[in-house]
Amino acid sequence: SILQLAALSAANVSALDATQTAALTATQVKGLTATQLKGLNATDIGDLSATQLSALTSTQLGALSTTVINSLTTTQVGQLQPSQLSGLTSTQLDHLSTTNIASLTSTQANALTQTQVQSLDDAQIAAYLTVS
Repeated sequence: SILQLAALSAANVSALDATQTAALTATQVKGLTATQLKGLNATDIGDLSATQLSALTSTQLGALSTTVINSLTTTQVGQLQPSQLSGLTSTQLDHLSTTNIASLTSTQANALTQTQVQSLDDAQIAAYLTVS
């Protein structure tokens, strides 16, 4: 239940196996705190379904480590809602590959703030310009 999940520490969340992670409902994922989400590693984020990923708020997405952000696949990036992308920090965006930047839809690319776009490096900007 959501109340039981609220009692989990970041370490507890990190210890969830793939089956347990896959069993979380979108509501449960949305109920995880920023602190709990910091317990997710690259493998854990790979275990999340499209429904679970799209349940994350922009604040939750902003709480993910740069290692986790770097591990997102182009498919996962494509599943993010434009409203979620506003939660990405400049540091997190620095860790998105040019392939991931190029995989953004035009709606996603246009949802990035001016500050976010200005934080992209030259290669990322070139990839961004292909979709914006």
